Amino acid sequence: MTNPFDGEALIDIGRFIQAQREIAQVSVRTLARAADVSDSYVSQLEKGKNVASALPSAQVLTDLAKGLNLAPEALIRMATWLPNAITGDDKDAVINAIAKDKRLKESQRQALTQLYKSMVEEG
Repeated sequence: MTNPFDGEALIDIGRFIQAQREIAQVSVRTLARAADVSDSYVSQLEKGKNVASALPSAQVLTDLAKGLNLAPEALIRMATWLPNAITGDDKDAVINAIAKDKRLKESQRQALTQLYKSMVEEG
Protein backbone atom coordinates (compact mmCIF):
# COMPACT_ATOMS: atom_id res chain seq x y z
CA MET A 1 0.00 0.00 0.00
CA THR A 2 1.40 3.40 -0.93
CA ASN A 3 1.61 6.21 1.57
CA PRO A 4 -0.82 9.07 0.75
CA PHE A 5 1.78 11.55 2.00
CA ASP A 6 4.49 10.71 -0.52
CA GLY A 7 5.92 13.44 -2.72
CA GLU A 8 3.86 16.50 -3.46
CA ALA A 9 0.93 15.43 -1.28
CA LEU A 10 3.00 16.01 1.86
CA ILE A 11 4.00 19.46 0.59
CA ASP A 12 0.36 20.30 -0.19
CA ILE A 13 -1.02 19.25 3.19
CA GLY A 14 1.83 21.14 4.83
CA ARG A 15 0.90 24.29 2.94
CA PHE A 16 -2.72 23.82 3.94
CA ILE A 17 -1.83 23.39 7.62
CA GLN A 18 0.41 26.46 7.49
CA ALA A 19 -2.29 28.55 5.79
CA GLN A 20 -4.90 27.45 8.33
CA ARG A 21 -2.51 28.16 11.20
CA GLU A 22 -1.80 31.66 9.86
CA ILE A 23 -5.50 32.38 9.30
CA ALA A 24 -6.24 31.23 12.85
CA GLN A 25 -3.29 33.33 14.07
CA VAL A 26 -1.84 30.35 15.91
CA SER A 27 1.92 30.07 16.39
CA VAL A 28 3.86 26.94 15.47
CA ARG A 29 4.57 26.42 19.17
CA THR A 30 0.90 26.71 20.16
CA LEU A 31 -0.19 24.30 17.44
CA ALA A 32 2.56 21.86 18.37
CA ARG A 33 1.46 21.90 22.01
CA ALA A 34 -2.18 21.35 21.03
CA ALA A 35 -1.16 18.34 18.93
CA ASP A 36 1.37 17.06 21.49
CA VAL A 37 4.22 17.14 18.97
CA SER A 38 7.42 19.18 18.78
CA ASP A 39 7.69 22.62 17.19
CA SER A 40 10.17 21.20 14.71
CA TYR A 41 7.71 18.46 13.70
CA VAL A 42 5.05 21.05 12.81
CA SER A 43 7.66 23.13 10.99
CA GLN A 44 8.88 20.10 9.01
CA LEU A 45 5.32 19.13 8.15
CA GLU A 46 4.47 22.65 6.96
CA LYS A 47 7.58 22.67 4.77
CA GLY A 48 6.69 19.26 3.30
CA LYS A 49 9.81 17.56 4.56
CA ASN A 50 9.44 13.97 3.43
CA VAL A 51 11.20 12.25 6.29
CA ALA A 52 9.82 9.32 8.27
CA SER A 53 9.48 11.40 11.43
CA ALA A 54 7.31 13.97 9.61
CA LEU A 55 4.71 11.61 8.18
CA PRO A 56 1.54 12.40 10.14
CA SER A 57 -0.58 9.66 11.65
CA ALA A 58 -4.36 9.91 11.78
CA GLN A 59 -4.06 10.85 15.46
CA VAL A 60 -1.61 13.67 14.72
CA LEU A 61 -3.86 14.96 11.93
CA THR A 62 -6.82 14.86 14.33
CA ASP A 63 -4.88 16.75 17.00
CA LEU A 64 -3.60 19.31 14.48
CA ALA A 65 -7.13 19.88 13.20
CA LYS A 66 -8.39 20.45 16.74
CA GLY A 67 -5.53 22.89 17.37
CA LEU A 68 -6.64 24.79 14.26
CA ASN A 69 -10.33 24.69 15.28
CA LEU A 70 -11.12 22.52 12.27
CA ALA A 71 -13.20 19.38 12.24
CA PRO A 72 -10.71 16.50 12.40
CA GLU A 73 -12.32 15.08 9.27
CA ALA A 74 -11.06 18.11 7.32
CA LEU A 75 -7.42 17.00 7.44
CA ILE A 76 -8.25 13.29 7.30
CA ARG A 77 -10.31 13.77 4.14
CA MET A 78 -7.67 16.02 2.66
CA ALA A 79 -5.03 13.41 3.36
CA THR A 80 -6.87 10.85 1.27
CA TRP A 81 -7.99 13.39 -1.33
CA LEU A 82 -4.71 15.07 -2.22
CA PRO A 83 -3.17 12.40 -4.45
CA ASN A 84 -6.33 12.03 -6.53
CA ALA A 85 -7.25 14.07 -9.59
CA ILE A 86 -10.16 16.46 -9.17
CA THR A 87 -12.60 17.37 -11.93
CA GLY A 88 -13.40 20.88 -13.09
CA ASP A 89 -16.89 20.67 -11.59
CA ASP A 90 -15.44 19.67 -8.23
CA LYS A 91 -13.00 22.58 -8.37
CA ASP A 92 -15.85 25.02 -8.99
CA ALA A 93 -17.89 23.54 -6.13
CA VAL A 94 -15.02 24.00 -3.69
CA ILE A 95 -14.34 27.56 -4.83
CA ASN A 96 -18.07 28.38 -4.58
CA ALA A 97 -18.26 26.87 -1.09
CA ILE A 98 -15.34 29.02 0.04
CA ALA A 99 -16.95 32.12 -1.49
CA LYS A 100 -20.29 31.46 0.25
CA ASP A 101 -18.93 30.62 3.70
CA LYS A 102 -20.06 33.56 5.84
CA ARG A 103 -17.77 32.49 8.69
CA LEU A 104 -14.74 33.60 6.66
CA LYS A 105 -13.43 37.13 6.31
CA GLU A 106 -12.79 38.32 2.77
CA SER A 107 -9.03 38.03 3.28
CA GLN A 108 -9.50 34.44 4.45
CA ARG A 109 -11.65 33.62 1.41
CA GLN A 110 -8.98 35.00 -0.89
CA ALA A 111 -6.19 33.12 0.89
CA LEU A 112 -8.08 29.82 0.87
CA THR A 113 -9.09 30.20 -2.76
CA GLN A 114 -5.52 31.00 -3.80
CA LEU A 115 -4.13 28.11 -1.76
CA TYR A 116 -6.74 25.70 -3.12
CA LYS A 117 -6.07 26.70 -6.72
CA SER A 118 -2.32 26.33 -6.24
CA MET A 119 -2.85 22.81 -4.92
CA VAL A 120 -5.14 21.50 -7.66
CA GLU A 121 -4.02 23.27 -10.82
CA GLU A 122 -1.53 21.49 -12.99
CA GLY A 123 1.52 23.21 -14.20
